[in-house]
Order: sequence, then C-alpha cells, then structure tokens
Amino acid sequence: MSKTMGVASLWMISRARRAAISTIAPMVDLSRGRIGSIPPTRWQEPYMIGFLTMLISIVAKLETRGRLDGDDLGLAQAQAWQAITGLSDDRIGEDICLLSANADPDFWRGCSNAARFFDALYGRQDPVDPDIRELCEDAVLAPAPALTPNEARAFGRAGAIAAALWARYFDDRIC
Repeated sequence: MSKTMGVASLWMISRARRAAISTIAPMVDLSRGRIGSIPPTRWQEPYMIGFLTMLISIVAKLETRGRLDGDDLGLAQAQAWQAITGLSDDRIGEDICLLSANADPDFWRGCSNAARFFDALYGRQDPVDPDIRELCEDAVLAPAPALTPNEARAFGRAGAIAAALWARYFDDRIC
C-alpha cells in the first residue's frame, strides 16, 4: 500500500472486501450450521489459508475487473479473512507469503481446490475434473439432494455440484 493511498484505491479495496465477504461468508455460515464452530487452529492450517485466500482473491479480482493487485489486494485479503473467520490475525499476509514461497503442498492444494470450486460455483464444471466426474459417476448427485433456501442462495445456479464440492473442499477439512 502506498503512503498516499488515494480514494479510488480505498474504494476498490472496500468493494473487493465486501464482494468476497458477501460471496464466501454465507457458505461458511452454512458449514458452521452443519458442523458447529470452527476452531481457530483450523483456519490457520496451510490448506485452509490457501483455500480461503484464493477464493477471496478470485472474487476480489473479479469484482474489480483485475485492477486490484499487490498491496491493495493483500489488504482486501486480510480484511475479508478477518471478517469471514472472525480471527483478528494480522499476520495472515505474512503466512500467505511464507507458505507460497516455501511451496507448501497443502497451501497449494487449497489454492487449486478453491479455483476448481469457484469454476463450479459459476457453472463452469470441467467434465474431466476428477472430483466432478466422481460426484457424477458415483451418483452422489443423482438424485440431486434438495437444497435448502439458504443453500440455494449461497450456491446459486451451480446448485448441488457446488454444494458437494464445498463439502469436500471445506467441510471435510474442518471435521
């Protein structure tokens, strides 16, 4: 973040943060409703840091049409992270940098799963993606379970596939 951060930059950071929170928090809240509270230590695991910060980054960049990067993206990530997790961990940016620089495999797996989940959430399911193929072939989704109204709002048009991937990539890592 530059010393003389302009109003436009602050506005873009705020917009990115709000978009990330409004997209991700409802899904996290559904998980909390299903599995109970999420221990702070779970949020600080490399996989979860990668998964959540990648989701935040994707949503933030989409919301700002790719114009948010560097320190501004880092600030939006940190603010959204704190709002979604409820943790006031001001070291999250440092953790992200260290995990990335050290090529932590769990961190990168979380990042990859977040990108795959996001594609599915927005209706871009790759038929050769092994997780999507498994969900369909194993009839996990057939017949597709009825989504509650809150799930329908959170998972949108991707519906059951996105909900199943969220359970696999997020809930299963919490439990």
